[in-house]
Amino acid sequence: MGIPKVSVNNNFTSERICPECNHFLIIDNSTNDLICSYCGIIHQENKLISENRRSYNYEEEKLKQGSGPFITILNKPLYSLTDFDPYVANNISCYRRLAKWDSRLNQDERNLNFAQVHLKRISSKLNIPKHVQIHALRIYLLIKGRNLIIGRKTRHIILCCIYLSCRIHQVTIFLDELIKESGWEDEGNLKKLIISLLKELNLKLPMIDISQILTKCINLLGLNIKIERKALELLRRMPFHLINGKNPKGIIGAVIFLVAKRNGIKLMKYRMAKRLGINEATIRNRLKDIERLG
Repeated sequence: MGIPKVSVNNNFTSERICPECNHFLIIDNSTNDLICSYCGIIHQENKLISENRRSYNYEEEKLKQGSGPFITILNKPLYSLTDFDPYVANNISCYRRLAKWDSRLNQDERNLNFAQVHLKRISSKLNIPKHVQIHALRIYLLIKGRNLIIGRKTRHIILCCIYLSCRIHQVTIFLDELIKESGWEDEGNLKKLIISLLKELNLKLPMIDISQILTKCINLLGLNIKIERKALELLRRMPFHLINGKNPKGIIGAVIFLVAKRNGIKLMKYRMAKRLGINEATIRNRLKDIERLG
């Protein structure tokens, strides 16, 4: 048996002798194994290397694999499109490939893919959480399964689904934010569509948490937490009939204006109305209602 070519550690003692050939034992620096310098027999293996053995069957290979990424309904698009010019020479083959896949999809699959792309675009601009997006897509599939999408545009249905999902999960979002990001100019038609879908789906939304809307309005106006606490105390003392059926941003704007005035902070009504996305007359009317209560 030939002598193996290994890097040798010369720091050995005479007590390390091979019982087979009576030659000295050496330590291989590359593997840290104790081997014989003549016959090459391994007398002691390195534990750190010897314990990590390879897996040869399917069960052992499966145990070494990880769980993989978190798969949701949003992570399974039917096909994806990229922004490119089909008339550029380098993109002609890519355009033909996408056209082939598009021809293989039916109208329902093509509609679902467009809904997913539109949902992700609006959600990324408004920082909507992932679980809210998943619930919004499930509401869209429920609407689509009951054939309520016929005669309505997909992007309008997606806006309603996002708003309903945010209301169910108590995520603060305003209709004017959805309209601004989507480019839909008519807020009245969006409200009518939401009310119509609520009746057709028989859904019941929870009450709006005014404290969350108050925090968002305080951040929009750039006020401190002291004003927020006093405004919240005033809102909790207000009767239910004054809040029910009214625009929450109008009530909150009037309360903030009143609390800021009591604390010596001057706010302009038209500037507040512009930042909150409401009319100045709304704040004045809600101020009159609060002053009647004393």
